Amino acid sequence: MTFDFIVHALPHFQRPDIVYCFNEEGKSITDEVFDGFVHYKGRIISKQHILEAQPTLNSNINLVAVILGGWNFYLRNSNIPTGGLQMKIEQLNMIGYKTILVHFNEWLHMSPDEKKNYFNERMINGKIIK
Repeated sequence: MTFDFIVHALPHFQRPDIVYCFNEEGKSITDEVFDGFVHYKGRIISKQHILEAQPTLNSNINLVAVILGGWNFYLRNSNIPTGGLQMKIEQLNMIGYKTILVHFNEWLHMSPDEKKNYFNERMINGKIIK
């Protein structure tokens, strides 16, 4: 992935997420989609909001939010999300995002190349591979 955007898609959550946008062919269109949101202030950035702001986009766009879960986002000594993190995932899904959750312990031990490979393995042509 070469184009990403860090944003509060859900402004009522403290931490922003890394967001990618792909067209129906799997090509990254993140820059053109989010170009108009550089000075955005507190509005939920849903798929519907993006399509209303940019009516020339095809409705088959894929939005992916990468959530980096800190140590307070998981039940102790597990990879089980707390209620707050689970709610964030569900709310992002409700407004049109697919989500990738990254545990902070995994992230801290990855080199920049490993991080890039991690995302490339999880997303192929804008589709999430579990």
